Amino acid sequence: MGVRLLLAVQDTSVHLLLRNVVTATRPLLPFDLDIQVEITDSALCKRVAACNTDMILLDWSLAATDTPKLVEELVCLDANLRVVVLLPQAQMQYRMSVWMAGAWASISQESLDSEWLANILCLVKRSMERETKLRHTVEQFSRDRSQQLRRMIEIQEECRRRVARDLHDEVSQSLTTALVQLDTVEALLHRQPEQVSLQVNRIRTTLGRLHEEVQRVLLDLRPILLEQKGLMAALAWYGNERLRPLGCAVHLSGGNCAPDLPEEVQLTLYRIGQELLSNVARHAAAQNVWLDLRCTGTELRLVVRDDGRGFDAAAMQHDALRGVGLLGVHERAWLLNGTVTFTSTPGNGATVEVQIPYAGACCTP
Repeated sequence: MGVRLLLAVQDTSVHLLLRNVVTATRPLLPFDLDIQVEITDSALCKRVAACNTDMILLDWSLAATDTPKLVEELVCLDANLRVVVLLPQAQMQYRMSVWMAGAWASISQESLDSEWLANILCLVKRSMERETKLRHTVEQFSRDRSQQLRRMIEIQEECRRRVARDLHDEVSQSLTTALVQLDTVEALLHRQPEQVSLQVNRIRTTLGRLHEEVQRVLLDLRPILLEQKGLMAALAWYGNERLRPLGCAVHLSGGNCAPDLPEEVQLTLYRIGQELLSNVARHAAAQNVWLDLRCTGTELRLVVRDDGRGFDAAAMQHDALRGVGLLGVHERAWLLNGTVTFTSTPGNGATVEVQIPYAGACCTP
């Protein structure tokens, strides 16, 4: 990529001077130089508005005392434009005015030579390269941000679907059962009043089960137990609630650092542990799961291991991670600059290790 240089000059003698200097400058440059010429301020503004110029050598004679105003207009048309003003020695008092208007540099006609111009052009080239690199970085950041926003929306929708499914499968069915039982009670009041007590007990059992399901959904949405009892107690409760009905025992160890961890870290570790335990319940068919939290002084290390059916870790891809719930774990760890590694082979269980940088001297291993 070369530099597109526009000579904005009307005076014939100055035009010849610029041509001679540019010709002598070309051999000094390690890049190509594309030269164009404009002789009126209106044509100059049209070309700049098209954004096909990198640098302008603007001769004072083109606009005279209106040069500062012209410089300001050119910079407004293209913020990345570098304007170098060529001033006669007699007009050097305007140097500050053109600088304040946005000129990149200025020089007297008598001082202009090939070495000076080559230095300026090299500075322009380096500035263009930095701007290009910065623009690419910003574009990449924008793409990453868009992907994260889309993923956040997906996570929100996934949470809504999960809550809706829980409400439909458990709460809604329990309410329907209770309503049917109430209808039965109403009918028995007239025909078999001695059966009313039995039906009331059934309704009480149904409502108790409904209360437990509502509590479970609420605790899943907002882990109040985490705030009241701490991280390890919350993970123990969730693991037992989720896995005990499946015949899987939960074994917790470590966690001495948990009470002193920042709230954000505790919540992140809880959500990660919650997702990993749910993953075991959905896919592993395990009899035991071990969860261990340690602090090494430089990082937090959460390890979840099960003795279930396992999977082919080497073949695991992005979409498959989503399918077994590990993509959310990666994303939550990433938010704390952490990493996730998992090892598994079919039939030999699985181990997921989460490492989060943490320098707090708050616990013993």
